[in-house]
Amino acid sequence: MVTPCTRSANTRVTDLVVFGADGQVGRALCEAADANVAGYDRKATADITNAESVTRTVAGTGTVVNAAAFTNVDGAENIARACAKTDKPLIHISIN
Repeated sequence: MVTPCTRSANTRVTDLVVFGADGQVGRALCEAADANVAGYDRKATADITNAESVTRTVAGTGTVVNAAAFTNVDGAENIARACAKTDKPLIHISIN
């Protein structure tokens, strides 16, 4: 499920993907972004614990932001690997 912060004038191009868009930081990023944004929450079809799902999600994007507050590092590693594989810039936000 893509969160309500998703907005795009051109549905074929997404400038920014935000994982963790239902959290405080992710929601603020989606609201502040001046770009075509797709925000994914923890119930999203882009499950960060599924490497193939993450790779498919980031493949058609510009920049990826990981704001997911997920304590299992596999999700963050999947996002980083997918970005490296598809040559996409990644911004990883970690708050403790």
